[in-house]
Formats: sequence, structure tokens, C-alpha cells
Amino acid sequence: GDSGFAIPAIYDQAEDNNLSYAIRLKQNAALVRLAAEADEQLYDMTREDQISYAVIYGEFEYKALESATGITAAINAAPGCIRLH
Repeated sequence: GDSGFAIPAIYDQAEDNNLSYAIRLKQNAALVRLAAEADEQLYDMTREDQISYAVIYGEFEYKALESATGITAAINAAPGCIRLH
């Protein structure tokens, strides 16, 4: 699926049926700001070793619009890439 085309009823139906789902959120200034702490932690972890693999996992509450339903966004950050799910 695509978070840009889905409607809240799809997520509600999945949750009502105890189904897990993940959506990829398009990067925006608010998400970058909310993920900044994880990005900083990752930088600190890899400052002296930019070759070895490192990853940070975390989550935060996110609402795209005032009228939108809030979600918990998961962070998967690796050097050179932060993925928000």
C-alpha cells in the first residue's frame, strides 16, 4: 500500500482485526525534527567508525494534520539513511 493514497478506514479495519501493518511516510520537516535525536545518537555511535554497521530503533507519536488520527512512527536509522515507518 501507499500512505499517500490510503484512507483511515483501511487502518481502522486492520486494527479492528488485530492485523499489523507498516506504512512508509514521506520525509518532511516535522519528521526530520522528530527523528533528530535518533540521528544524533547514530552519529555519536559511528563518529569514529563510519564503516561498521550500526542501527538505531525508536518511535514517536506523529500527526500529519491537526484533524488527523495520530500514529506511532517507528525509526530505523542506519548511516546515511533514516527510515520512518
